[in-house]
Amino acid sequence: MMVSIVAKAQFTVTVEGRQATNWGQEVTGSIKLSDVATALGTDTTTLVAEFKKGAEGALKVALDEGEGVMNTNYTQGDFGNFWMTAEGKALPFGDAALRFFNITSMDAVNDQMNYLVGQKPNETAVGDVYKANIVYTLGEKTATVAIQLTVVAAPESAIKVETTKLSELTIAKDYELPFTLKEGGAYEGSTIELDMADVYATLGVATPAEFDEFIDETAHGVYATSVVTEK
Repeated sequence: MMVSIVAKAQFTVTVEGRQATNWGQEVTGSIKLSDVATALGTDTTTLVAEFKKGAEGALKVALDEGEGVMNTNYTQGDFGNFWMTAEGKALPFGDAALRFFNITSMDAVNDQMNYLVGQKPNETAVGDVYKANIVYTLGEKTATVAIQLTVVAAPESAIKVETTKLSELTIAKDYELPFTLKEGGAYEGSTIELDMADVYATLGVATPAEFDEFIDETAHGVYATSVVTEK
């Protein structure tokens, strides 16, 4: 009796991605390219060369959809890339059930096998976990890369917005700038002039440049309020 033994290896890529609201919010996970090459009984140079040949090369890539279904319909466009449902099954782009995708690349220089993993915008929810098993076969040897994407919430912004009530400010000086409003007729503007030299003296600065620097260094800037009094 003859027994055939097929060598298999399992690798895992686990990534977290913020809930996508637009394209371009992908995340990347990596494993060592040399480990995959060794599992497939070859070296990184040969593996990269066969991967670049696509479907014409000796390297075969399929999405394991379970129950013996090995899908080689590369719905993300290029060899080895898939658009998938929440259950990890490949469907053509545009299908309403699609939730995430992978784009695979090999970097022999840095010994990395990279997986760019993205979501379909506005179709995922925080807490969703998507899994896919991509199978690589070279001759009699097989390596499976299990991808897991967890959708997480975006972190709270580190930028703090400070507010100040005018009633809490110290009034350095009040200026009264009289003007006249004419009744009826066409709209006419009124020019109001303020002696900035006096403002500089009040704030303890001498030049416009020092005034600008004062504003930049003051925690809440310089505030001006206006009150119109009818006489």
